[in-house]
Amino acid sequence: MSNAWDDMKKAKEDQYFMQKDKEILDKTHKGLEKDEFEAHFKNRCPKCGDNLKEEEFHGVNIDRCTSCNGIWLDDGELDQLKDSEKAVSWFDKLWSNR
Repeated sequence: MSNAWDDMKKAKEDQYFMQKDKEILDKTHKGLEKDEFEAHFKNRCPKCGDNLKEEEFHGVNIDRCTSCNGIWLDDGELDQLKDSEKAVSWFDKLWSNR
């Protein structure tokens, strides 16, 4: 009877460590997916997939595509451009038609 009890304890222990190993592997896999995603898509144009080049425009660093010349703004950059004194002329013209 003690042999069956030991076998059950061993099985539960094995199950516990298998679950912990699975959690660690899942966490590592998600981290690798994120790293691979960022390596592939970081500084890439959302429209055509070519490289983005960082440029300064009225004191704000914007991203311009080297292929399609699309301009991409990070969070808060549009507000910075809108609020800058130099932006009044071009920004008002851009948004006055809307």
